[in-house]
Amino acid sequence: MKIKKGIIFTVSLLIFAIIELWIVVYDVTHPFRDYFSLDSYRILVSNRTVDVMPMTFEVPFTEYVDNVIESVSEEMASDLMSDIYTTEKIINPDKFDGHNAESDELIFGLFKYDEPEEEAPKEETLPVDENNKAKIAVIIDDMGISSVHTQEIISLEYPMTAAFLTYGNARKEVAKKAKRKGFEIMLHVPMMPHIDASLAPVTLKPEMSDDELTQNFEDMLARYDGVKILGINNHMGSKFTEDKHAMSVIMKLLKEKNMFFVDSKTTAKSVGKEVAAEFDVPYIARDVFLDNEDNYDYVMAQLLLAEQTALKKGFALVIGHPRTNTYRALKTWLEHLNTDKFELIHVSDLLKALGKIPEE
Repeated sequence: MKIKKGIIFTVSLLIFAIIELWIVVYDVTHPFRDYFSLDSYRILVSNRTVDVMPMTFEVPFTEYVDNVIESVSEEMASDLMSDIYTTEKIINPDKFDGHNAESDELIFGLFKYDEPEEEAPKEETLPVDENNKAKIAVIIDDMGISSVHTQEIISLEYPMTAAFLTYGNARKEVAKKAKRKGFEIMLHVPMMPHIDASLAPVTLKPEMSDDELTQNFEDMLARYDGVKILGINNHMGSKFTEDKHAMSVIMKLLKEKNMFFVDSKTTAKSVGKEVAAEFDVPYIARDVFLDNEDNYDYVMAQLLLAEQTALKKGFALVIGHPRTNTYRALKTWLEHLNTDKFELIHVSDLLKALGKIPEE
């Protein structure tokens, strides 16, 4: 019995060994690959709404950028008006004779604009000798509309005259700054041209009643309340300055306010001189436009013409506009002006020298 048990154990062990050997041989001849299965899960998250408070970012240059953008649009409008109403022929800088060039009529689209005629030489003169320099007065029109270009002109800090417009960015704070920098202040008054349109919010028109003209003019002046406005000149105005009655209303107001009138001469038919004499208003007319062309070399040539005009008759009144090329040319010219021959003065001082305003 013990023998049978031993045989059975031996056989069982042998079978077990055979099985293990078979398994080892199979594993060696058939490599086993592990396979991993990853269960997937679906997670549901409820909808959520996140409220973010509105944020406003402000930088120190916000106002400056806004002004630049507004200035660009205003300047484009101003330059367009200047291009439309400019009538003076381009002057050949090689043929200066001290007089304005003959002006041609300008046809633009379907409209016929100002028709300047050749002007007779002005009779007024001032002595020019070793004791008296030739006098030049520079007016910069359209001041205040373009903040950038207005600041450029003000930065020159020379005794010039700034003619501020009556709308847009033009305001008394800027005029006061110009005055502190040595500028004399005038009002650049929009007046009706020979085109049936108002290119300014308020334009003085011949068909307005006396009361309307008076009120509109008073409103324009009120914009600069607190600023000493010494005189005015016309912005456009070819039609208005040809109308004797309309000009009489304005001259009467100027006389009451002790102000002078500068005729921009947008038309050779202006009655400004005649009506000013009737009301005993100090009057002077423009000699040279500086920037009919927005070109640095052209402006420099016109400044040379102003010098030649001043040497010939003793003085010259020139008008320019706040543009980059005009600013650059003026800056160069002012820095190199021959102060032994020329004296740069305000318009009011020129009128005093001509005996039209009493010396204080």
